[in-house]
Amino acid sequence: MRIRIIIPSRLHPDYINAEMCDLLRRELPACGEAEIVDLSPDIVHIFGIWNSSFAKRVEAYRNIGVPVVFTSLDGILSLKKSSGGNTHSITPTAAVRRVAKSGAIIHVCGKFERSTIIEVAKNANVRIISNASHTATTDTATMTAQTIDLYRETIDTADRLTREKINKKLDKIDITDHTIRDICSRILYIKQRFIMCNLPQVYLDQTSHLLINSDYNEKEMRNVLEQLKLTRFAAYTMTLLAESSTLTEGFMPLESDSGKTVEKMKKYIIK
Repeated sequence: MRIRIIIPSRLHPDYINAEMCDLLRRELPACGEAEIVDLSPDIVHIFGIWNSSFAKRVEAYRNIGVPVVFTSLDGILSLKKSSGGNTHSITPTAAVRRVAKSGAIIHVCGKFERSTIIEVAKNANVRIISNASHTATTDTATMTAQTIDLYRETIDTADRLTREKINKKLDKIDITDHTIRDICSRILYIKQRFIMCNLPQVYLDQTSHLLINSDYNEKEMRNVLEQLKLTRFAAYTMTLLAESSTLTEGFMPLESDSGKTVEKMKKYIIK
């Protein structure tokens, strides 16, 4: 599991959850199930403040399909301050609504913080994991395990939604051959993973294996790709599978195409 953790370089004394971030950075790699990365993450955990700047960062990742968990560094302090007549009072609440609308998971450390967030954004997906550095009700090992479970669940949910979206797109086209549908589904999935800057090598190898070991009408395949407006990307994918996996030219349903796009795709392959 590849995790990118984002936190401001300058920390304020009010940032009560900054130490939690430090603990996770230390403990996640030690547990053997997670890798802290800067590029091509499976999930992004943002420790930030309820403001427009951090809302934009959440939205940027969500717009390309990367799952996000957001933790407020100061808990609900900025939200409490905003209710006291601050001229910028709309900013924190608007930020909460934007983060919630993006589909990001909002992590909180207690029930009161959760209820506060729900009051602001009723449809927010809020999860409670206590901060081991600020309470005796949990410990570092439990907090880390719960966080890993949250990451895994969030990644799995995002992946399921991606596949459902692909299936809905394919349902709009009359595809009678299940193999053609499966191959097109895989090309669409590779396209989405490319947008996410994260292409698992194992998925590329599985796709090569399917192409090599399947019988289908290539003319019908090309027709479906045209209807999906996927021909050009499929040609790039064939080149990628030939150069980075096991596919050979004789098993390609259409002529491959190379160029800058393929080179860019190669940079995002996760071994």
